[in-house]
Amino acid sequence: MMGGALGLAVLASLAAARSDALRAQGADPVAALAGGYHSAFLAGAVFAATAGLLGAALIRAGRESPSVEAVA
Repeated sequence: MMGGALGLAVLASLAAARSDALRAQGADPVAALAGGYHSAFLAGAVFAATAGLLGAALIRAGRESPSVEAVA
């Protein structure tokens, strides 16, 4: 629960900061908001993909094939 809340706070802050930066550059409000959410969703996708790859690597590393002595 804590990780989800922290992740949401980080992504919302990223979206707001990017939206503000685009707005300061002269983008219209709708385009700035879309750009901010685009950045936040991209960052979330990168974090999710990294977590998936890391999880798959750790699960495979934790499995050991049964030895011949253990089966017999």
